[in-house]
Amino acid sequence: MTSAPSCIYLGDLPQLVPFLLRLFSLQDQVKFCASAVEKHSALEIARIHGPEVILVDFESQGGWSLMLLPEIKKITPGAACLVPTDMDTPGCRRVAESWGADGLVLKEDMGTTLVQAIKQAITVTHG
Repeated sequence: MTSAPSCIYLGDLPQLVPFLLRLFSLQDQVKFCASAVEKHSALEIARIHGPEVILVDFESQGGWSLMLLPEIKKITPGAACLVPTDMDTPGCRRVAESWGADGLVLKEDMGTTLVQAIKQAITVTHG
């Protein structure tokens, strides 16, 4: 990987965005491009930015972001998808993977695990 991979966040936790910006700027290994709190803006930012990494919130209201994942992956083929969640259980993992996610990341551990999880997901996705 020669440059930092680009990343978008899809979910309805706007307070997560400043955290992601700080985390990524401190580690200088991921470029945060945009976030969306609803379906139409999510599709638009995926088209505009063509991210290498998509963070899709498992607990978004009504599950809109997770259910949108197959459509987003058509727009951004080859993008790695990680799902921040409050619950890392086998059931959550199965649901996320059934929608096309590459892995889960516990929200409470994101400060220490997210950048490494992104690198691993990109390696797996891009072979």
